[in-house]
Amino acid sequence: MDVIIWFFLLEFIGIISVPIMFKLCIGLKDRGYSLSKVFGLIIFAYTLWIISIFNIFPIVFVTCVFSLLLFSCFSIFIFWRSRKEIIKYFHTHWRGFLIMESLFGFVFIVFLFYRGWDSGINHTEQLMDFMYFNETLTTERGIPKDLWLSGYTVAYYYFGYWVMSILAKTSNVISGVSYNLSLVTIPALSAVGVYGLVYNMVYYLPKKGISIFIGLFSSYCLVFLANIVGL
Repeated sequence: MDVIIWFFLLEFIGIISVPIMFKLCIGLKDRGYSLSKVFGLIIFAYTLWIISIFNIFPIVFVTCVFSLLLFSCFSIFIFWRSRKEIIKYFHTHWRGFLIMESLFGFVFIVFLFYRGWDSGINHTEQLMDFMYFNETLTTERGIPKDLWLSGYTVAYYYFGYWVMSILAKTSNVISGVSYNLSLVTIPALSAVGVYGLVYNMVYYLPKKGISIFIGLFSSYCLVFLANIVGL
């Protein structure tokens, strides 16, 4: 159930970001769809980070849900103003969006099984990672504290941990599970992101369909080919 909640939260954040990306990425063939999940996550997490830094509200489940609802309302407003243009575009290019969602789901499932095979958090930098992740997860106000140096804030770039901890807070998934789901999410987002980047760059090549192949091959190179050094 934790996996399902996490996955659909990612999908929801991606969907509500689509109208905004559609208006921002006019020059891209996919209108920013490939980056909608990443964009939504960054805006969502950064807004809550600002709220935390200025001690406006405690960063808890209710605050996360309320911020997500406000983000949704803004997105609905954008969609309503451009609904005819957006619907027409998606009706014409739905196959491309289906490819991107299938790619995201496929990589997510592959790495879900990979992490499920060995989900221990017990080697190399994982102990440090887990400390930073837990501290950003439990922080309600201000900069996260350093659990290994009492009384001090973390002396490390922690925004990536913050982004994933916001997902964990919003989905109410415990830290051990959400840490592993974060490691599943990153390659899935990366696969779609690099696909969109390359697809938009080579879309106007003369041979039909070559842009999709090159985009998928780029995802394969980034997510899978780069990890076979052991083999």
